Amino acid sequence: MKYLPDEIIKEWGLTSFSPEEQIEMVEKLNKILYQLILGEAIELLPENEQDELDLFAERESTTPEMILAFLASKIPNFEQIRLNKINEVKSLVLSQ
Repeated sequence: MKYLPDEIIKEWGLTSFSPEEQIEMVEKLNKILYQLILGEAIELLPENEQDELDLFAERESTTPEMILAFLASKIPNFEQIRLNKINEVKSLVLSQ
């Protein structure tokens, strides 16, 4: 899962960490972002589309990327939601 821009390590001040730590941090941040984006986006879906998403997500072949693509196709401002969540997490990381 990748929801962060490639420049995250430099832009978010993660360069002082070892390459292994950087990878681990980016993976954790991606998981957090996925949950945050998913949570907000699902709240915006009408009930019938939430049911459709549930059926889609239950398939073994469904990946997180496919779920986000589904949400992007149903929510007009999905990209803005994604960017807002990235900026929220970035602010928290940089304030530490």
